[in-house]
Amino acid sequence: MRGKTGVHSEQITQSKTWIFEALIRLMEKKAWHKITISDITKKAGVARQTFYRHYKSKEAVILQFLDDCFKPNHIKVNIHNENNHDTLMVVLPWQQFVRNAVIMKKIFTSEAESLIYICAKKWEDYLIDLYKDKLSGEDKLLFSYMIKYANGGALRVICDWIKNDMPISAKKIGSLLANLPFVPPTGLYKSNTSGRCAEFGIPFEKPGSRIPKIILCTK
Repeated sequence: MRGKTGVHSEQITQSKTWIFEALIRLMEKKAWHKITISDITKKAGVARQTFYRHYKSKEAVILQFLDDCFKPNHIKVNIHNENNHDTLMVVLPWQQFVRNAVIMKKIFTSEAESLIYICAKKWEDYLIDLYKDKLSGEDKLLFSYMIKYANGGALRVICDWIKNDMPISAKKIGSLLANLPFVPPTGLYKSNTSGRCAEFGIPFEKPGSRIPKIILCTK
């Protein structure tokens, strides 16, 4: 027999689901800036106080959905050390985007698109934090730029792919992402690709550098 806490939790989940689904349906017919809280509550069949009990704004509704998609624990990271240099293999949750492609398209093609990049920053921060105590000075800054370049480029490709109704199969677009080489400043890096992973940066040749090589995968 379920207790009051369990029932209350289910009610909260149900209310949030109704609100989210109502907003997504409204986005099919109205511009983002024209959607009001009253529109959402009417469509969802809930009271305004119910909405504000869970969210501060309509942006918060989308952000919660995106937060679930961009949770750092969705990323798999393997660190391999050889000859005192780390290789950072990052496996992006590609299927997370494929499963939510229909909803993602509605967000990508609306004025709410910028919210995606706010949430994607969580991935960047998570990966950068892995080396916050291992790198310093210029190396630390350059490593953060490498992560932002890799993450931002992959996300832009995914956004465009979904916006255009996924004209290429998920398997092919995933393979494309995994085989795009990092294009470095002349003389700073070497470029190389292999299999379904792309090397987005190879450690600097200068002595003593501990910047890891970043390998992006989409398994």
